Parts: sequence; structure tokens; C-alpha cells
Amino acid sequence: MGLRQDVTAEAARAAHHALFTYLEEQIDAKPAHPGDDLLSAFAARHRQGELTRHEAASLGLPLLGAGHKTTADMIALGTLALLEHPEQLAVVRDTDDPQVLAGAVEELLRYLTIIHLGNRRAALERLARHLNRIPDSKTRRGPRRWSALWSSRPIVRV
Repeated sequence: MGLRQDVTAEAARAAHHALFTYLEEQIDAKPAHPGDDLLSAFAARHRQGELTRHEAASLGLPLLGAGHKTTADMIALGTLALLEHPEQLAVVRDTDDPQVLAGAVEELLRYLTIIHLGNRRAALERLARHLNRIPDSKTRRGPRRWSALWSSRPIVRV
């Protein structure tokens, strides 16, 4: 399928309008079926007069986009990591144990990141904690950074 490169500005505006209309409809529907979610909280603020319908939907739009983008990007990175480490892929692919899959997801979330903002942390000296060796920041730079990190600990603990 791939990404479409031929979308016109008019089509992009129409898609944005349709998505925004959907969120406004969700804001309208939430009072009948509130949940423990942010859109329900925005709808409650709208009912209390603290937000307009437009403002409530506007707050939902970046949350929807951020949740989708981070999930999609993390799935792509996790897939790439497993393809680059076929022995780990085999463990994940061949298991019937939900605990192994849960462990694989936890490890992938720990090793990979799609968030590029915030504080960056680096070890100033070599550390060891719970049998995991953490190299200093100079060791982790450069093209061998990831291969050294992955080879020191498998994605899936079996």
C-alpha cells in the first residue's frame, strides 16, 4: 500500500475536518457513556462550561495523533529489531507462552524509544547493576553502539 504522496491540500483539509468532526461527535456522546479516559474528562469540562465543544475536540486531536504515531512507530522499530536478531524473533514467533511475549514487549519498550524530547541521560563511568553492564557514554557512541547493546542482553529472557 505505502504512503500516498499525491494528496492535495484540499483532500488533507477534508480529512482533518472529518477527523475533527468525529472527535466533536465523541465529545457529544461521552456524557451518555463516560469512561476513565481523557476524552471523557474533556467532555465533562465541556458540560461544565469550562471548554467549548471545539476546544474539547481540539485537545483530543493531538492525543489521537500522538497515540497512533507512537504506537505505529514502536511496532515498526520492534519489528526491525526482531528481524535484525533472528534468534530473538524465533523465540517470540515459536512460543505459546504469554509470559514470553509480555517479556519481549517489555524488553523492546525498554531498549527502543521513539521519543526524542526530554532529558538525555548517559553513564559517566561503567556501571554494573543486577548483572547488567551499562557502558559509559563514550562506549555507546558510534556505529557499534547498538550491536554492543543488543549483544550484551537478549530482547527476550528465556
